[in-house]
Amino acid sequence: MKEDTQILYRPTGPKELKLVKESGYRKWPPRLPGQPIFYPVTNQEYAAKIAKDWNVPESGAGYVTRFEVKKSFMDKYEIHQVGSSMHTEWWIPADDLIELNNNIVDTIEVILEFKLENNPIRDYVLNYKEDDALQVMFNWNGKHSIDFVDHNQTFRKKVLDYYEIEPEIFPVELVVVLYEAETELAKEAWGVNRIVSDLASDILERGGVKYITQYLKGWGRGFDASLQSKNIRISQECVLELIEYLKKRKPDDEFPNKEVADFALCYFEQKLNPSV
Repeated sequence: MKEDTQILYRPTGPKELKLVKESGYRKWPPRLPGQPIFYPVTNQEYAAKIAKDWNVPESGAGYVTRFEVKKSFMDKYEIHQVGSSMHTEWWIPADDLIELNNNIVDTIEVILEFKLENNPIRDYVLNYKEDDALQVMFNWNGKHSIDFVDHNQTFRKKVLDYYEIEPEIFPVELVVVLYEAETELAKEAWGVNRIVSDLASDILERGGVKYITQYLKGWGRGFDASLQSKNIRISQECVLELIEYLKKRKPDDEFPNKEVADFALCYFEQKLNPSV
C-alpha cells in the first residue's frame, strides 16, 4: 500500500533553485551559516506571496515549488501560524534537512514563476550589441589589495546575477565577454566567482572551437581561474569536437599552439569518461 504523504510548498530564488535543479529536483541544498531553520509552507497562496514580495525584489525572480514528503516524517513537526490564517509553515531544523530530503517522494516541482517587470538588466541582455561590452569588461585601475578597483564590477555583478535566472536569453558573445572579465578579475583580485564554471561551460557548449582560444586564455589566468574553468559540464559531442580541433594544432600555430593544445587535450580526453 502506498504510504501517505504531506504536500509542502516553498518559495525560493534563482540561486537556491539552481542547486535544486543540479540535484535532479530531488534535494534541497544545505542551509547557509546563520540559517538554522528550513521553512516550507502549507499552502500555495502564502508561498506565492513570499516569492513575489521578497524573492523578486531581492534577486529579480521568485519561484513557488511543491513537493511531497512522507507523512510519517512530517508528523514530527508542528505547524506554526505566523500571521493570518494562510500564514502557516513548518520550522524544520537545518540538521534535519538531509533526513527531509531522504523522505521526499518523487521530485520537487516548480509550479509558479515571477519575474521583475521593467528590468534594466534584462533589457541590457536582450538588446546587447558589441559596443555594450564596454559596460561589463574588466576595467581595472592597475592597483591591488585595498586600492583595487574594477570600475565595471558592480554592473557586471548585476548582469551575472541575472545570468543565473535566465541564462538562455544571453547571447553567447556576451557570455564570452563576461567569462573573460571574470577570469581577468580572478587574476588581479586573487579570488574567483564560482559562476566562471557556468560561463565556461556555456561558451564551449554553444560555441565549441569558435571560442576555444578565449576559453584557454581564461583558464591560464592563474590558479583560481584555472580551477573554475576546468569545472565544466559539457556534452560528449562538444568534447569530441574540441579534441579533434586540439589534435590538429601545430607548434607554429597561433594560440593555442601545439604545446598549449596538448596540455588541454589531456584534460578533455578525461572528460570522455562520464565518471570524471
